[in-house]
Amino acid sequence: PSIVMYTYAEVPSDEPAQMAVDRDAILELFAARGMNIMRLSEFAEVLRRLNRALFTDGNLDRLLAKFFRGLDPERCEGDMFDTLVSIDQFLHWLCRSGLPRALPQSFRGSRHLVLHFDINKTIIMSDAATGKSMADIANHVLAAASWGASAVGGEWRCAVAAPSVGRPVADDGLFFGEELLSYTEHLERVLPGQGNKEAREALWHRFTLTGEPGESMRAHCDTFLAALQLPGNIVGTAAAEQAGLNGTSVFVIPAFFNLLLHLQSRGASFCLVFRTFGRDLEAVATEFNAFCEGRHPLFPGACFDGRDGGANYRISFQDPRRFGTFVRRSLCGSEDALVYGTLQQPTLGETLDVYRDASRFPDVNVVSGGIDAIHRSLRRHFNRPGTLALRDYFPFWRSQGLGKGSGKFNGGKLLVLETFTRTGAHQMFFDDNISYFAPKIVDVRSHGQPEKVLSLDLLFASHLVRSEPLEAVTNPRYFVEHVSRMVQSMDRRQLVRARMRALLLAVVASGRLGDAIKATRDARLRDHDAWSEQRQRRGAMHRMASADFSAAPASQVEARALRRIGRCSAAVADAAELPHGRSRPHSSRSRPSFDIGGGV
Repeated sequence: PSIVMYTYAEVPSDEPAQMAVDRDAILELFAARGMNIMRLSEFAEVLRRLNRALFTDGNLDRLLAKFFRGLDPERCEGDMFDTLVSIDQFLHWLCRSGLPRALPQSFRGSRHLVLHFDINKTIIMSDAATGKSMADIANHVLAAASWGASAVGGEWRCAVAAPSVGRPVADDGLFFGEELLSYTEHLERVLPGQGNKEAREALWHRFTLTGEPGESMRAHCDTFLAALQLPGNIVGTAAAEQAGLNGTSVFVIPAFFNLLLHLQSRGASFCLVFRTFGRDLEAVATEFNAFCEGRHPLFPGACFDGRDGGANYRISFQDPRRFGTFVRRSLCGSEDALVYGTLQQPTLGETLDVYRDASRFPDVNVVSGGIDAIHRSLRRHFNRPGTLALRDYFPFWRSQGLGKGSGKFNGGKLLVLETFTRTGAHQMFFDDNISYFAPKIVDVRSHGQPEKVLSLDLLFASHLVRSEPLEAVTNPRYFVEHVSRMVQSMDRRQLVRARMRALLLAVVASGRLGDAIKATRDARLRDHDAWSEQRQRRGAMHRMASADFSAAPASQVEARALRRIGRCSAAVADAAELPHGRSRPHSSRSRPSFDIGGGV
C-alpha cells in the first residue's frame, strides 16, 4: 500500500521524513526475505497485485518505460522487463518521479457508478426491429440536426452550413422571417400525427439525396457513415467474424468501449446495465463479450472478463441472475415485477402465472411486490461491478401514451433514484428517446418518495442524457465527457447540500432562528433560479414530438387491460392531490428558491 501512496496518493510535500520512514520500512520487509534487487517484471507483478484497477497492463508499461529510460544507457540493452534494479532505487524514483499523485476528482470519490444504456441509436446505429439501415438512420440524424425555415410556399430551406444538435440563432433571431426549425420539426408541423408517421419517415430517409432539402448536408452524412466503417485490414478477418462483425461497419460504436477503458484506467467502480424494449441483447452480447475477453479487433487486449482479478463484465445468459425482464402493470407500481432468468414477456392482459410453467421457465426468479421490492433486488446487483441485461416492458409504456407530456410518470423504463444519499451509487441513463423537455421513455422514481415527480433540471444535470447519435458517432469521447460532467454535477450538488445543512444548523445553534426567519420575511429578496442557464440550453434543442413506436395497443386483450390500469393511474393522481391527468404546475414564484431534496 505504501508503494501506491508514493505514486498516486496525495502526500503533503512537507513530510519527506515520514515518506523516508515508510520507504525504509518497505526495504526492511524485502531485506528480511533476502531481496535487495528485483526484475522490472517482478515490480510490475507487485504493483498489479496491489491495485489491479489502477495498475493495468497499459499503465504499467508506461510507468516502467519511464523508469527504464532514466537508467544508465549501458544497462538499457535487452528486454526492459528482464532488467535487474535495486529496490531502494526504484522506490526512491517512484516518490520523486513527477507522476500524477492523484486520480482526477471526478473519479476519485467513493461513489459507485451505475450506467444504464439503451441500445438502438444509443450504442448501435442499426435497428433490425424496424428494418432501418445505417443510411436511413444517418439521414434521420442529419434531418434532426439541420436547421432552416419555411420559405415562400411553405417549403423548408436549409440555412446552416453544418449540422448541430443545438438550435443556431441569427443576429436577429430569425431566418426568412421565422424561427429556425430542424427538418424533423418542420415535417411534424406539416405532417402531424401518428397517421403521417410513415410519410415523415420516407422523407427523413432520403433527406440528403440529390434534389432533396438536405442535399447540402450530403458530405456530413458521408462523414457520419465513414465513422461507422471498419478499417479495411479488419473487414472479413476471423477476429472480426468471431466478434460478430460480419460486414464492413461497426456494430457497437467505439465511443461506448472508449468509456469503459477510460473508467478502468481511472480505477472507477461501476456497474453496466443494458436496457432495451427489443430482442437485441443477444446480438450486442456477442461483440461486447469479445471486447471483454480482449478479442475485439478494434480493442485488442482489453480485459473486462475477470482474468486480471477484476470484475467480470461479460453478459451471461447462462446465469439467470444476470439478465431478466420487467413486467409493468400500473403507474402506482404496486403490481410491477422483475423476472430474472428470461427475456420472454407476458402480454399486457396476462398475469405472472405464465412463469409457473417450469418446462418453459426452469430457472426464473419472480420479484413481485411493486417498485420498492424491485429496487431492493436491483440495488444488490447495482452496488457491485458487473453487467446486467434487462428487457423493459414496452406494452405498458405504449398504453400510457409513449411518454407524451411532462410533470408526470410515463410507465417507461423504470429508474429508481436515491436522491438523498451522499456516498451511494450514482445512476446515469443514456437513451436517444429521452426528450430535452421530459424524461419521456425513462420512468424516474424517487426512493422513499414514490409520488414525487423529480425536477427535470436535477435529472438532466446528474442522471439523464438524451443520447445524440450525431455526436456519439463522431466524437470518440462522447460518453466519457457526459459521465464526467454528471459526476462533477453530483459532486457540486453534494457540496452545496452540505453547505446548506451546515448553515441551517449554525442558525439553529445560534438561537436566533426566529430572527433569521423574520429578517428573510421582511427583506425584499430577488427570485433566484439556479437552473436558468441549463434550462436555456435545453430550450435551444430540437423538439421532436414523435417516437419510433406505434401508439396503438397491440391487441384487444391489451386494450381491455387498460381499464384496470386507469383505475390505478387515478389513484396515483389522487395521492399527489392533483386532478386526474394533470401535472403539478411549476412556477418559480410558487416554490421556494432552495429545494433541499433536489439540489440548489
